[in-house]
Amino acid sequence: MTKHTPGPWHVLEMRGEVVIERGSPPDKAHHGYRIADISYDEPDRKEERLATAALIAAAPDLLYAARWARKMIAETYPQSAVVETLAAAIAKAEGK
Repeated sequence: MTKHTPGPWHVLEMRGEVVIERGSPPDKAHHGYRIADISYDEPDRKEERLATAALIAAAPDLLYAARWARKMIAETYPQSAVVETLAAAIAKAEGK
């Protein structure tokens, strides 16, 4: 199993930056462990920045769901393309 920073992760906008932090969303006076910063030079790409950050913040939950789905589907359809696709996505997330 990959030793990534455990979730949950959340998205914050701070001083013109979009950041992903570990833990439950903090109040404005406290910030958690920073996972990543998302920045673009173009200010008109803020929506894209936020969408990218949301996808990254969902990564721990998505990995958990993919592992669970692969296990459940493999019990009935062990050779299915869905199981193979999930296995490939999990391997990518684990850096394999």
